[in-house]
Amino acid sequence: MRYNTQNKQLILEYIKKNKDKYVSVNDIQQELINQGNNINKSTIYRYIDQLLSEKLILKYTAEKKAYFKYIEDNESCHTHLHMKCKRCGLVVHLPTDLLSSIEESNQFKVEYETSIVQGICNLCQ
Repeated sequence: MRYNTQNKQLILEYIKKNKDKYVSVNDIQQELINQGNNINKSTIYRYIDQLLSEKLILKYTAEKKAYFKYIEDNESCHTHLHMKCKRCGLVVHLPTDLLSSIEESNQFKVEYETSIVQGICNLCQ
């Protein structure tokens, strides 16, 4: 049986509130500290691992740093690419068929869960 502690609830609330962005463990910890909740990084990492195993979040690694995005039970997030603004962190879902012809012609399977297109959104340009 898994316990839903107050710390887990605070972590999940932050990730849900930022569901249009990828956030790091440092982002989560800093926001919770700003709210007056001193949560150890190991607690955040353990809960992140649980959320990953339950497929409620995606993990993206860039420049040796991990970022996470809340997807709830949206299985389609495992079948299409995401585009991320390098400045504000906004995430946009790209069409599911965007790479299908490339995959077929090259006999190559894209790992959508770990792939992301980066750029600068209109608001940040």
